Amino acid sequence: MDVQPLGAPRPDSPSPSPSSSSPSPGPHPAAQEAPGVAARTVLIAAIVLVVLGLALMAGLQWLNRPPAPAASGAAATASAPAEADDPADGAPPAVTATPAPWDNPEALQARARAQALADTLAERITALEARAVTQWAAAPFAAAQAQQAAAEAQMRARQFSAAAEQYAAADAAFAALQTRVPEVLREALNAADAALQTGDAEAAGRAVALATAIDGDSAAVQAVAARLTTLPEVMARLRAAEAAEQAGDLPGAEQGFRDAVAVDGEMQRAREGLARVGGVQAKARFQQVMGEALTALDAARFEAAEAALSRAAALRPGDAAVRAAQSRLADARRAQRIDGLMQQASAAVADERWDAAAQHYQAVLAEDAHRAEAQAGLRMAQPRAALAAQMHTLISQPQRLYAPAVQAEAEQLLDSAQALAPAGPRLRGQISALQAQLAAARTPVAVRLTSDGATEVTVYRVGDQGRFTDRQLQLLPGRYIAVGARRGYRDVRVEFGVTPGQPVTVAIRAEDAL
Repeated sequence: MDVQPLGAPRPDSPSPSPSSSSPSPGPHPAAQEAPGVAARTVLIAAIVLVVLGLALMAGLQWLNRPPAPAASGAAATASAPAEADDPADGAPPAVTATPAPWDNPEALQARARAQALADTLAERITALEARAVTQWAAAPFAAAQAQQAAAEAQMRARQFSAAAEQYAAADAAFAALQTRVPEVLREALNAADAALQTGDAEAAGRAVALATAIDGDSAAVQAVAARLTTLPEVMARLRAAEAAEQAGDLPGAEQGFRDAVAVDGEMQRAREGLARVGGVQAKARFQQVMGEALTALDAARFEAAEAALSRAAALRPGDAAVRAAQSRLADARRAQRIDGLMQQASAAVADERWDAAAQHYQAVLAEDAHRAEAQAGLRMAQPRAALAAQMHTLISQPQRLYAPAVQAEAEQLLDSAQALAPAGPRLRGQISALQAQLAAARTPVAVRLTSDGATEVTVYRVGDQGRFTDRQLQLLPGRYIAVGARRGYRDVRVEFGVTPGQPVTVAIRAEDAL
């Protein structure tokens, strides 16, 4: 079949007559050609679109064609000539069309899910490799990679659902390995610490290397790596300290252990050695200080005992032996204070300072309320102190004895004082003084009154004396008032006192004329 070019004249079509080329009446030629040009443009565009669509479909079918299995590729190639040479097969082989994935929405969803899982796997693998997974989980990691490879093969075979399931299984395996990273790092750090504690540098090095590969930026990893570098120095100091301890050089051992701890504060062996040696030395110091305290206590050197017990309490706060010694010290000091107070009370009694004696006895009873000696002394001292104070008041203020009521009080005091036995010299002196003052207060004194013979004189509490120029009276000690009156003159008033044993002269004259 011959294909004619687009627009060429068909062979069986009649040739145009010469007359057809001549112009015919009608529209302008340009107006007749415009519809034809537009139609050709539309036709050409449609043909181009159809061609592009067919090319796109062919490309997609090629991309989604099932790949030939690697194992069966050679066999297929080898059998191809035989099939071509088979005389019985004269017809061309039948071609079975494979449905495209876009024809099955479920296949499209499965493929998208599988691809997303594949992307996640790539991220997990990168993260695990950054954590040196092959050093601590090589077999599980390889198994997960095998699952990943199987999923990729199923993807190539366009078995998208199966590939998605296989990818999911691989993803779970990789995720499980990721969750183990902190635990594996912790185990590596623990293994490194255990090896460092025993001084096994080789094992510690392996553990530190693994931890560094997993997370070299971790502060904990860097710290244990630093400890590994100082292990030889620490072990040397430890051996020297332990040798000094065995030799009985406790200060040297303590310093050695302290130096080891300064280099590696996490070395338990050094810390335990330091605590052990320090404990032995502390016990020795405690025993020495307690011995000093008890010796001073037995010798009644209470200040020294207190200082030693304070040092012992600082060494062992709350120790029962220290508390017992402190209680004993307190009792000894209290007994010493009581003895001193009793001695002072006895001295006050001897001096008849009854008020001071009573105060000392009261102080003793404040320390020991059941001290019988102090109780008896207080019963004796208090009334004597009160009596002595009252007698002292009267003796120091003799003018009070001029009053009859006070004289009666003095007599009662004298009776009480004379009833006390034994009476010391101080009491006897007070009795004598009060008796003398009481007698003087009861002895009249000569009082001379002078006047002008014209003034009427009256002495209160004594009586009218009339007019006189000179008169003698015997008056008891005390205060008196004399009044003089005279017709035509202003009254006169004179106050005077009478003191025991001292005669007195009083002039009373009304001389101020009205």
